Amino acid sequence: MKAVKNRVELEGMRNANIRDSVAMVEYLKDLEDKMLTGQKLQDPQAETNLHEMRSKVEKFMDERRV
Repeated sequence: MKAVKNRVELEGMRNANIRDSVAMVEYLKDLEDKMLTGQKLQDPQAETNLHEMRSKVEKFMDERRV
């Protein structure tokens, strides 16, 4: 990644961060709901759940395939 970004690159990064933040908030809400109902969640399942939330976001790029 280059250090100096042009306007289009900055806008793309900003939009990608917003989309990812939405997925993260949805994941954290789901996690909180599970914890409040006493469900136990192991790390692999938590990672899978986060990946599923991110995969629903527009323009998702699967980090597992990069």
